Amino acid sequence: MNWFALMRYSALCAACLVLFVAVAQAAEPPAEENMQTTYTMRDCVEQALRSSPRIMAAEDAVRKAEAETGMARAGFLPQLTAFGTRKMIHGFESEGTADSDYDDQTTDSYGLQLSQTLFQGLTIFNGYQRAVLAHEYVLAEKEDALARLTTQVQTTFLDRLRAVEELKIYEAHLESLETNGRALEAMFAQNLVSYSDVLTTQAEIATAMQRVSETRNYISTKTIELKGLMHVPFENKLTFVGNVWDAAYTPDWTLEEIRAHALKNRPAIRLAKLGVELVQKDRDIALGAFSPRVSLSLSYQNLDVDYDEQGFSGFSKYDRDYSKAYGVGMLNFEWNLFQGGRDYYQVQRTRHEISRLQNNLQDQESLAYTEIESANSSFLEAKSRARHALTFLKSARENVAMVQARLEKSLSTIPEMVLARSKLQQAESNLVKAQIDCQQALANLYYAMGHRTSALVQ
Repeated sequence: MNWFALMRYSALCAACLVLFVAVAQAAEPPAEENMQTTYTMRDCVEQALRSSPRIMAAEDAVRKAEAETGMARAGFLPQLTAFGTRKMIHGFESEGTADSDYDDQTTDSYGLQLSQTLFQGLTIFNGYQRAVLAHEYVLAEKEDALARLTTQVQTTFLDRLRAVEELKIYEAHLESLETNGRALEAMFAQNLVSYSDVLTTQAEIATAMQRVSETRNYISTKTIELKGLMHVPFENKLTFVGNVWDAAYTPDWTLEEIRAHALKNRPAIRLAKLGVELVQKDRDIALGAFSPRVSLSLSYQNLDVDYDEQGFSGFSKYDRDYSKAYGVGMLNFEWNLFQGGRDYYQVQRTRHEISRLQNNLQDQESLAYTEIESANSSFLEAKSRARHALTFLKSARENVAMVQARLEKSLSTIPEMVLARSKLQQAESNLVKAQIDCQQALANLYYAMGHRTSALVQ
């Protein structure tokens, strides 16, 4: 009986263990199933903005500025302080008429004090306004970090997309060259073509293979860069999807509207403007040092005095211990009349800093105009180039069809077909390059004008 009972107990434990493992596996699906593996440009940008340490650092700076604004706001409110002291006096020697306040005693004092600054040259008000401006400044810094990272991800994604599209063209061209090469070798064996034609085709095949290899390596490099910007593990297998879009798309903005938008929204310009305003507040705070400071304090105090010995009055003793509660009101006035010129030079320093930052603001505005003009010009040029490349592509395709028809009728040669396909490959490559250049110029234009978007085409 004991043996059968042991067997049943072991079987029950094994069944419970299997059930527990099954439930645990069902409750926690594999991480790979929840992991996104296909990314568009918008997905890449959103992943980068969500995971980038530089964005997290910018958010921490914003929260820090919010706390500093709260600290500056506290300067408008009164301060309430609780205090308490214990003083113990023990005399060693006394001659003549001695003050009874220094007899052996223990004194306890405690109370509350309420203090409020009434006037300080508007430094508290200006300090609060400076904290508000500092908060706006770090918000602009965060927006600048977001814009820079967005543009960096977009341009890297487009560089990779360009290489992927070109690789398709190069591989198709290589396959065509290899097919033609085998045909030429067969024709050379029958003395139908010269050996120089075979060597020429082999050289073109070697060049095409090198181009394919370089493009594949470039794609791998850009993939690593993109994963680094997105902050995903490099070993993760990701698929990036994106198509070249119609280069006829043009933002519905005039150049004047783009400039006006940049002056209002470009993070670098906003940072320069806020920098000037911050130093202007520093100047106002420095000027406040020349003003008097007036403060008011109200306190409630309780005093307990315990003498070690009783007092004498004639031939009788009496208890000298006492306690009392009282209030104190004090109006304090303070004015620094001379400090070696420190406050004066502090004001002069801020004035020179304001001038420096105003010049920097003008430089940022000029830089914005330059980048806008450059990006807009590049966009229009790439758009025009795409139209010409499309025309060239149609002609190249028509030429390949004509050469193919003539070759089937023995009116053309294999080298002519190789040349026609090479021109077709060049036309396809030019069109892809022009279309990608349009997108990259648009990304740069968006950054220059302060317009941040995850996808270039909505």
